[in-house]
Amino acid sequence: MTLTAWKAVEQGDAIVARLRDTGRSVRDNAICAVSQLGLKAHAGKVAEFLKDPDSTTRCQAASALAALGAKEYAGEIVPLLSDPVFDSVRAVAADTLGTLGATEHTDAIAALLKDKSSTARAKAAEVLARASTL
Repeated sequence: MTLTAWKAVEQGDAIVARLRDTGRSVRDNAICAVSQLGLKAHAGKVAEFLKDPDSTTRCQAASALAALGAKEYAGEIVPLLSDPVFDSVRAVAADTLGTLGATEHTDAIAALLKDKSSTARAKAAEVLARASTL
């Protein structure tokens, strides 16, 4: 293991520990850092935040899973497509599923084409267009 790789692992351990911090912004930044460092071994810990009460945290978690290429969590992202309040959560969920290439969930994404939010509808259309070229 190179010195750079060793330092990344060392930093990764400290960052993963921050996932349990009591400060929301610290947790959100730790989620982002896990993905930036490519710490896919910790994708399960990130996926736990898909059910967080805070919409920003749910979006951060979904985006981090996309960056990690953690397709095995696609089924846990699908419920975010039905977030009853935040169109940003629905849009990020659709984008994440598209990035992961989770074509088995295209019907759930297509349902967003009828969403009340133009943001969610536009993201669904974009994702479905990308999926058709795969």
